[in-house]
Amino acid sequence: MPTAAELKDLYYDRGEFDNCLVAIQNELVRHAQDDPERSELLALAGWCRYRKREYETARQLWQEAGQVRFAREGLAYLAAYIDKDDLALGELIRELGDSVNAQNAFTIRARDQESTISHEQVMEGVLRFTGDTTVEMANLYHNAGRVFFHKARGREDLIIALGLYDVARARYGIDRNWHHRGALHYWRSRVFEVLLDKRAALEAARDSLYCWTQQVILDPATESHKRNWENAVNRVRELVAAL
Repeated sequence: MPTAAELKDLYYDRGEFDNCLVAIQNELVRHAQDDPERSELLALAGWCRYRKREYETARQLWQEAGQVRFAREGLAYLAAYIDKDDLALGELIRELGDSVNAQNAFTIRARDQESTISHEQVMEGVLRFTGDTTVEMANLYHNAGRVFFHKARGREDLIIALGLYDVARARYGIDRNWHHRGALHYWRSRVFEVLLDKRAALEAARDSLYCWTQQVILDPATESHKRNWENAVNRVRELVAAL
């Protein structure tokens, strides 16, 4: 019987969310209600639903999972990204302590225009975790880059965004994390476009399309992957037409 951690490595980390949900369901029937592993499986299922943009289903699963850390981290993401609830987010971050995923939730909240979290606070958080080599750390650089892009105060912030994206790109690797890399290259393309470097924007858009193509091949059942692939195709077409 594979554990939740093993299923995360086998399916979730590869962006195979539907396959992961099927495997989780097969395992849930083997665990009693009071089995701690059941809560870990529910937490992982919640993350699969979150990545599929089924946010309320994710919330229900994380609440059912109880005090499992991975589930509490998920609720922090919802507080930041969906609810935009600074009070709930602050409480969850204090509960979780100084962790990469807690900092990710904080950084996601900082992306919103109405958030008062400063660029300096975002960068301070990133620099506390420089030794971490996990995909969550790559996500943190990715999310920080989006703060500096979405809330750019000038050209310097756009250059900082590209630097953060480059660190994330190196940490994502070259043969995995296709869905994360597809999104990353899309945002790189957007930055280059604002900087008026159309050819670099097109190159990044093509990289995004390649990554989403690989992800769809890996997990053709996940509709959000297909939509992102279609968006990547349209992005390339738009940039080619603009040259």
